[in-house]
Amino acid sequence: MTGVCLSLEIHRPLRLRKDFFWGGSPLKNINPDQISDFYFDEPENRRIFDRLAEKCYLPTNEIVLEENKAAPGFRAPLQGGLQLHGDLSRSV
Repeated sequence: MTGVCLSLEIHRPLRLRKDFFWGGSPLKNINPDQISDFYFDEPENRRIFDRLAEKCYLPTNEIVLEENKAAPGFRAPLQGGLQLHGDLSRSV
């Protein structure tokens, strides 16, 4: 029997801090370790990621798992892949 392979791709753009332009020069000389803190709104990015995980990512995984269990006579191997884009890999 032919196997099934699912490929899920997640892309999440990052939100910029609303005050980075006015709070300091965008060309400010900063330490490379501080770039993320200077430009990106980490609390907002975390809030949006958590909301998406609750409303989209986790329910999708549950549906795939339940559908796989609901077909006991289906003996083809089920494989899956998940791609993370952008800065999403730091949030997981």
